[in-house]
Amino acid sequence: MVWVLLAAPEAQASAVCGDDTATTVDDTLSAIWEAYAAVDEAQFDRAGKNLTAAVACLDVVPSPVQISRLHQGMALMSFVSGQTRASRRSLAAARMLDPGWKLDERTFPDGHPFRDLWGQATDPGPVDDIGRIHPDQWVVDGYERDDAPVERAFLLQVRAEDGEILWSGYLWSFEEIPDRGQGRWLSPLATPHTLWLSVGVQGRLLSASQRGDAPDVLLDRSGSAVGGGISGLARITPLSVLGGELGAAVASPADPVLGGGSEPSGHAALLVGGGGWTGVLQPYGALRAGVSLDRGVAWSGIDDVPTAGSWTVVSMLLGAEGGVRGDQARAGLATDLLLAEATVPWAGRVRLDGGWRLVGPLAVEGALGARIGSQSIEDVDGTPLGHLADTDVRATVALAIWD
Repeated sequence: MVWVLLAAPEAQASAVCGDDTATTVDDTLSAIWEAYAAVDEAQFDRAGKNLTAAVACLDVVPSPVQISRLHQGMALMSFVSGQTRASRRSLAAARMLDPGWKLDERTFPDGHPFRDLWGQATDPGPVDDIGRIHPDQWVVDGYERDDAPVERAFLLQVRAEDGEILWSGYLWSFEEIPDRGQGRWLSPLATPHTLWLSVGVQGRLLSASQRGDAPDVLLDRSGSAVGGGISGLARITPLSVLGGELGAAVASPADPVLGGGSEPSGHAALLVGGGGWTGVLQPYGALRAGVSLDRGVAWSGIDDVPTAGSWTVVSMLLGAEGGVRGDQARAGLATDLLLAEATVPWAGRVRLDGGWRLVGPLAVEGALGARIGSQSIEDVDGTPLGHLADTDVRATVALAIWD
């Protein structure tokens, strides 16, 4: 079997590549089918050579329809040249991308060898990791991904960070993928992205229980409420050993007993840790230290008529985090201990989150977090008045930019 690897477009662009490279591919594909129908061997041979050059010239990512047509044409070209296995691999790709594609019954009647190959090409097979080439990106059959099929043909392209197509080729074999640095050692200091920025909406379950040691001042109260809010989170990771996190949110209600109000919160943390690459993923871990701003609320009153009072809690944040991250996805777990006045532990916080990059820098993220707090309430002169325990559970869905 002779596998065909098409040359890089930069080697041909100045000589034969036109302005509309995708249209050129479409035109040469039409010429291949016309030549086959006319049984014109010379025209078919010319069209095949033109298709090879046209694919190598591609400077855009073709549409799904164009890529499906490319697989169909490559299957016919391979069949005519006697490359049965290559033809079957192209047919498998064509049928996967366009399950409704049928062969013309007059051109390929029952018993025709090409129809037999078409009937056999129903399993596209598995995929395998190619390896990252950050900041460039592999584009496989029109989609950015770091894996490729191992048992079917595929259109492979390399896209630069600015969107320019650096290389295009039609491959029948995974082993023919060119070396673009994917097998080279990656520094453990390198991170998949420097900036992770997200804005999301939250669902919230807030509950609180207050015990009053001075009934004439502080009432026994408990309650829970369901609400929502908005949040923003920015993580900066220029190095795997050093980073920062800044988060803010506004959620309602602020009062689980009387209801109403909105509660702002925020935090800033320095991240110091490390990571190392395992294939396309980087396991990482870090210690967290910073400051957190939260709100507390208590209920006082006379004759069992509660009145809410709130205050801001400024805390030192100490914690740890760990997880895995890559160019395409990430998942992590972070835990924090909040120390009021930098000395008194009053709350613990845990957050499980993850994300998936959709296209370019755009990603979708989700998170589930909880804060469990316990505070002693004192009078201005330090006299104990009671105790407050609260739980704040939030689920977040966000759109993100990974850059």
